[in-house]
Amino acid sequence: MTLYNKLKHSGNPYAQIQTMIHLLEKHTPKEVAEIMGISVRWVYTIRKRYLDSGGDVSNCLLKPGPKSPMPNRTPRHLEQLVVQLAKETNLGPHRLSVALKRSFNICLSPFTIRNILRRYGVRCRKYKTVNGNRRYKADLEKYKPLEFLQIDAKYVADQSALPKEAYAAIYMNNLPKYQFTAIDIKTRLRFIGYAYSLSFSNGLSFMLFVESWLRSFVVKQRK
Repeated sequence: MTLYNKLKHSGNPYAQIQTMIHLLEKHTPKEVAEIMGISVRWVYTIRKRYLDSGGDVSNCLLKPGPKSPMPNRTPRHLEQLVVQLAKETNLGPHRLSVALKRSFNICLSPFTIRNILRRYGVRCRKYKTVNGNRRYKADLEKYKPLEFLQIDAKYVADQSALPKEAYAAIYMNNLPKYQFTAIDIKTRLRFIGYAYSLSFSNGLSFMLFVESWLRSFVVKQRK
């Protein structure tokens, strides 16, 4: 072990620097490097830092690590906003990304939101259903009837849920094979529509149809 390393682990964090400064008073940088067991370049660096700091030994050793750790990290106020929304809404990263863009015009990747939630230890609460699957937990007391709708789509002719005669009738009569469903999470009221193709235009048309139907009954809640 070199003299530099022995002094470094002696308990005094500045012992090696003090020794180098003392040796530089009577020896050249090359001789100091040989005595300490370090490179000449490091001796010049320490001497320059010592002179630039006005003789302050504590400024000769820089803090380890990069000058700017995590330069691409999301600003602190945005992280706090993501955490607050996650706790209030219990939404996952993908839905939080959409909510931030729609409500605050803030574009954050779902993967960035996922990392933020992991750093703060925030997890979406879920219910375990009878069949073993897990679904997001929703606080139904916070919502009014017809205020929050959950919309999904599924393939009707999946050959698993209905009797074989039903599937035969679907193909024989050329019936729609896709179903769009909008469920009110408070009352569990369902709106169902069918389509021949699972496309964006059909999904958007179904959402607008449900909204117009609710508006016709003077339902003013925002979904």
